[in-house]
Amino acid sequence: MRSQGLTQTDVAARLGIDKSGLSRPLSGALTLPMAERIADALGVRISFDLESK
Repeated sequence: MRSQGLTQTDVAARLGIDKSGLSRPLSGALTLPMAERIADALGVRISFDLESK
């Protein structure tokens, strides 16, 4: 967010939620659906790499 010059308040507004609704996922309660919504609001995509042990 910071690299795009956005505050949590800015991103929360893009998501249509209040700042407290965004602070919970950012403090450790992040779900994949919320991560997708945040990525969409930031104009980025999420990618995962799975590697064998």
